[in-house]
Amino acid sequence: MFAKLYSETTITKLKKIPLIFWYLFYGIAVMFASVYTLKEIGQDYIALLNEFITGFNTGRLLILFYPTLFVTEIIVFEIIAYFANTLLVRRFPEVAHSDFVFKLRLTEIIVFFAVGALSLLFFAFPVISSTGSVVLNSLFQAFFLGIFLYELTKNYARTPHAAYKYIASLYVGINLVLNVLMLTMLFTYQDTTVMEYVDAGIKVGLYLFIAFMAYLQYGKLKKLPPKDGGTMVLKDETVFKDFGF
Repeated sequence: MFAKLYSETTITKLKKIPLIFWYLFYGIAVMFASVYTLKEIGQDYIALLNEFITGFNTGRLLILFYPTLFVTEIIVFEIIAYFANTLLVRRFPEVAHSDFVFKLRLTEIIVFFAVGALSLLFFAFPVISSTGSVVLNSLFQAFFLGIFLYELTKNYARTPHAAYKYIASLYVGINLVLNVLMLTMLFTYQDTTVMEYVDAGIKVGLYLFIAFMAYLQYGKLKKLPPKDGGTMVLKDETVFKDFGF
């Protein structure tokens, strides 16, 4: 299924759709995935403004807020995708030149629509919304991105295991560090709730599990022979070399 999704035939057909529509699809998918969270934020925001500013038209403010968020999400993704593609060009150009950004955008659209569909359960069971959101986002992102990276490196990288290690290490490493920092920072706040500790701890645990699964996929790719045309010679496999260390 996923091999066919990322095949040249499928991607060629999908790329016939104007790029502007893919931007819109991405923005809609992100908003759909966050529909419950946005509802909660909107209600809290309105209550806060009404408490301090009497007679303020909060509805108009929210009308401006959602389109702004919509556009911001698209811009942030495109910047991150461009940055990731730039790193790949330096180390694994054959992967970067295989419609990496388009395939990544397609993968994220699928992820967000899947998360959004399951997040509708939060309207019926709001008690699980906090922890459920953490688990859904982390697992779905890791699952689909893991498959995407596996298929991409297996089919295009001259040394699939090295390319997979590089990309997966960046993704898991950055997310793990950020979430450990967030968990650590919670201990500096006096009003942190037990559920906030639980949610942050679960997220760290999930990324440790994701790192283990990535290691297993790396092992599978390492058994594959290099692609025809020679092995890409790397002076070292230091993951964060492009960042200066």
